[in-house]
Amino acid sequence: GEIAIFKRSPDDSQTFSIQCRVVNNPYDVMGDWASDTHFFSGRLVATDDFDVVYSPSLYMCQVDVDEEINLRSPFASSALKNEVLRLSTNYLRCLHVTDRKMFGDNDTLSVIDKQERVIDFGEQTADLSCKTILENSNLCLVFLSNSESMAPHQLGFCIVKPEDLDQVPYIREPDSVLNMDGHIIGMSLSPDNRYLYVNVRPWPANSLPNPQVSPPIASEIEMRVVDLKNLQLTDNLFVGHRGFTDSMGAFYIYIDVGDLLVASGSEDSIGRIWDRYYGCLVSKLQHTECVNACAFSPKNPELCVTVSDDKLIKVWHSKSLRRKMESQCSS
Repeated sequence: GEIAIFKRSPDDSQTFSIQCRVVNNPYDVMGDWASDTHFFSGRLVATDDFDVVYSPSLYMCQVDVDEEINLRSPFASSALKNEVLRLSTNYLRCLHVTDRKMFGDNDTLSVIDKQERVIDFGEQTADLSCKTILENSNLCLVFLSNSESMAPHQLGFCIVKPEDLDQVPYIREPDSVLNMDGHIIGMSLSPDNRYLYVNVRPWPANSLPNPQVSPPIASEIEMRVVDLKNLQLTDNLFVGHRGFTDSMGAFYIYIDVGDLLVASGSEDSIGRIWDRYYGCLVSKLQHTECVNACAFSPKNPELCVTVSDDKLIKVWHSKSLRRKMESQCSS
């Protein structure tokens, strides 16, 4: 896979120009922004010359609009600046980046001694712009991980330190993990980055996962909410959406979170919108095939888009917005 960065024209909101292309492998690392100009991308790195094993690695990249970039060769992209992390686990997917500086001195992750989890270091030269960003923030990588099963069943959390740009830490496991006791099939941050919404297809109670065989997963999807301040599950639970594939065939069902609402796709051909605070179902968005993703408009939370296997992209208006539009048309 690749990450492509586009710039919107200041004179025309419908015109975009590509700024850079960077390899992102595996594709479902997906990447995320560290600042307005820097982002993370993934690479699989060979760790042994004789018995080749690939470990997931993360790189910090920079978009420099003044630099001429070879858009035809993402493997040679000059946007790639520093490796920041390499895990011995074989799973790092669906990356999100948060700044834990918002939690001040009461940060749960601040008490963890990262060095205890380090296997080895790899030296490199730190990029000054990357180091400045890390010195002025407390960036935490949030991603899907695993340990007891092939299926992604854990949320991993890793703090990125400025010194990681001089000596890349090869670590055994994330700084902290939260076991979700099921197959995770999607997650999204709230707009204020305080909460993480996670789609999970639960395992049977008292199941015993192992690295070779994953437990069966429920057809009911549970959207759970993690408070990122204390890394604990809240009491909020959103249900009703379904998944019918087994664990080997399970795929991401994408979530989007607004200030007041949360939306998710579902394999039963219906996208759903819930009220974040009351937990009640607000709307059903009908398709004829699996709804893979829902997304609210960043400019108007009363607009929602759904994408489905029926090859349709649908745009939905709230009843309130529809009345406003009809009123404007009639006047």
